[in-house]
Amino acid sequence: MPYDVPLPPAGCAFDHTETRKAWQSARRRVAGGLVVCVLLTLTALAVTGLYAPQIRRAGAGVVPALFFGLLLPCALYSSIGSLRRLGRMRAVLRDNPWQSRAALRRQQGTRDPGGVPVQLMTREGGWSRALTARDPLRWYRWDPAMENGVWMAGSPASGAVVALPGGRGPMLTLERRRRDVVPPRRPQRRDLKSADAPPAG
Repeated sequence: MPYDVPLPPAGCAFDHTETRKAWQSARRRVAGGLVVCVLLTLTALAVTGLYAPQIRRAGAGVVPALFFGLLLPCALYSSIGSLRRLGRMRAVLRDNPWQSRAALRRQQGTRDPGGVPVQLMTREGGWSRALTARDPLRWYRWDPAMENGVWMAGSPASGAVVALPGGRGPMLTLERRRRDVVPPRRPQRRDLKSADAPPAG
């Protein structure tokens, strides 16, 4: 069982070798994406400048406009946001030790616009209030193995980080939910009646 993995010696979670490696791996992925984004931008600028007359004659000016006006800003926003979330995660890991928690379960039948809706098993065996778990790179990433046990650094009240025992990825930020979870809408009886009613006229 992954829950049987022993905790590292007392100290901040970021001192744990596997934890630090997992965090650095995530940062390299984001940094690599930024490098690719910059290279694509430079290439697009060069191609656009070199073939500007041909692009205008072909009526394809919308292509560079779409790239520079939509795709590039979205990619930069996503990468910079991931780096900021990784920075906050590192701050939590540096300020807190790892603790074992029995389980972190995903709430079924609900949606959370900020990440994955979850509940943490308390030390008394109950379940915590609704929380939001988020991967710094992919908001809705979830590993069902976390239902068998997790390591947690920090507190959901002020910001926490959870990972599979051993400090292995994925590492997720964990915080109290700031928005109401949106339950899937079920058709009401009056909606069904109106749908079955014959059209007027």
